[in-house]
Amino acid sequence: MKIIGWDIGGAHIKAAKIDFKKKKTETRQIYTPIWENTNNLKKSIKLIKKKFGKCDYHAITMTAELSDIFLNRSVGVKYIINLSSKILENKKIFFYSKKKFVRKKIALQNTHGLNSMNWHATANFVSNFFPNCILVDIGSTTTDIIPIKNKKIISKGVNDHQRLKSNELIYMGVLRTPIHAVEKKKNLIYENFANLSDVYRVLNKIPTNFNLLPTQDNKSKNKHDSARRIARIFGKDYKKGLEGITHYLHPEIELTEKGLESITQHHGSMAGKNAIVLGSGDNFAAFALAGLGANVTSVDISESQLEIAAERAKTLGLDITFHQGDISNLPTLPSGGYHFACSVGVVAIWISDLWQYYAEASRLLAPGGLFVVSEVHPVRQMWLNCEYFIGEDAMVGKEGGNAPEADFFYFDRGPHQYLYAPETGAATEFVDPEEKETRDAENVQYIFQWTVSDYLMAMIDAGFEILHVWEEPTKNHDRWRQNGFHALPGGFYMVCKKKQ
Repeated sequence: MKIIGWDIGGAHIKAAKIDFKKKKTETRQIYTPIWENTNNLKKSIKLIKKKFGKCDYHAITMTAELSDIFLNRSVGVKYIINLSSKILENKKIFFYSKKKFVRKKIALQNTHGLNSMNWHATANFVSNFFPNCILVDIGSTTTDIIPIKNKKIISKGVNDHQRLKSNELIYMGVLRTPIHAVEKKKNLIYENFANLSDVYRVLNKIPTNFNLLPTQDNKSKNKHDSARRIARIFGKDYKKGLEGITHYLHPEIELTEKGLESITQHHGSMAGKNAIVLGSGDNFAAFALAGLGANVTSVDISESQLEIAAERAKTLGLDITFHQGDISNLPTLPSGGYHFACSVGVVAIWISDLWQYYAEASRLLAPGGLFVVSEVHPVRQMWLNCEYFIGEDAMVGKEGGNAPEADFFYFDRGPHQYLYAPETGAATEFVDPEEKETRDAENVQYIFQWTVSDYLMAMIDAGFEILHVWEEPTKNHDRWRQNGFHALPGGFYMVCKKKQ
């Protein structure tokens, strides 16, 4: 017996043939833009039928009825039922409708039961092998999240509207999703210049033959053209010298375009260079550098952070060396062994001796090596409800007013104490040294307040030449009249070179 299973989607038609006698399977997938012309659907079904040859039965599920070429979904379902029945022979065709397959007559009478049921068909099949699980199906356009318990599908929603509301259906996939659907908080050009397939091509995450869709501008699928499309979303023109175009999609790295241009100007390509990330934290910087071809060593005091990052790196296919230790004292790492070092995000506030830290960074770098630093601006963190601790929309002032109030003196290096939330590790409240109850609490952490001159002098004393220093405003600086906190600078950046 031979059976062909069909998933007639809005962008692709997928089919799988099982030959039970020969114990053989075969699959086909064809890009089918049904929204352009229903003849595309007809051609694709005929082509797959011809490729597979004769079979005994056909089992069909669908989502193509969602296409706006149809007046409504019911009209779309009826069209697909009639078309597939005509091409594939009436007596041999069945349609999936909530756990069971029905013939054409019943399917036409109950079109609502066939709407977008491919997720249910998948879950129903998987439940036979994994009776208790959460099934996540990530496609070119959407992601389905389906809970299964005791072989039963227990999702809250049963149709698209309900599943969208319960977040069990997410309109985000790996190919067709526009970039502005992912980066919703950025100032972007909301045009379909590029999609996630461009991003994954630049990151070497999808093979050329994996993506059957044409590009948004109908140009090449090479890295250069993909990067050019991505840059346009951000109102930029792609510069081939800036290999890391994907930095636009990694705000966590805390390096602005200005910083990357400065790095490129003074350092050039990272490919094949030895790079070390000091205080790597979430390791986004380590992942980005590895993606640019560097030989990366990631250093952090937190063993658990490094374990999580190592698993993530393995998943991403990145070869990174992870080293647990105090970044101010790394005796087992080689002197002069690195061409590039960076410390990005929030690092120095956890360091009790800034001079020792920068001296160690200098020891690790080869002469002429570059050291890039980004920190929360020191003028910023001294204020009550600093947004680094509370969140970017935090109001300042004890009464939630507009006037900033200081937690401590700018020139008081600390250490200063904060209470933190154990579940997230984020600091939430400044501890007044006079309040013994909070001062001795278990969930207390310590930070240090380094001034702008401290950063500059510690770098100079460590033997660095400061190539570039700049400051940047907060993300919400345009709201500074409503919230005086946003009138303060947000980030402080340095690009330095170890003297020859």
